[in-house]
Amino acid sequence: MRWYRIAKEFGHGDTLEGQLLKKELARLTREVSDLKTAAAAGGPDSVLPRWRPDVRRSIHLLPSLERLPMMSMYELGQLSHDIQAIRATMAKYNAGHMMAIMGAK
Repeated sequence: MRWYRIAKEFGHGDTLEGQLLKKELARLTREVSDLKTAAAAGGPDSVLPRWRPDVRRSIHLLPSLERLPMMSMYELGQLSHDIQAIRATMAKYNAGHMMAIMGAK
C-alpha cells in the first residue's frame, strides 16, 4: 500500500489500478462494517440459531476497519473471497430458506 501513497504524491495515483483499489477498498469497508455491525448485535438474524455462532466467529475473524486501508490488492482479494464465503454460509443456513424447504408458511 505504501507504493500507492508514494505514487499519489507524485501525481500517478489516478491510474486504473489506483481507481480499482479505491473502489474495492470502499466496497469492502462497507461490507465488513455491515457484517461486523450484524455480528455485534447478536449475529445475523437470518441465520438459523445452530449455525449463528459459526457465522459470527467468521465475521469476527475479519480484519478491523482501521487495517483495511493498509492492505495490498492481493489481501483485499483474499478478504473479498472470505466475505463471499461468509455470505454463502449465511445463504445456506438461512432460516427463511429452511422454512421453505420444510413447507412451513
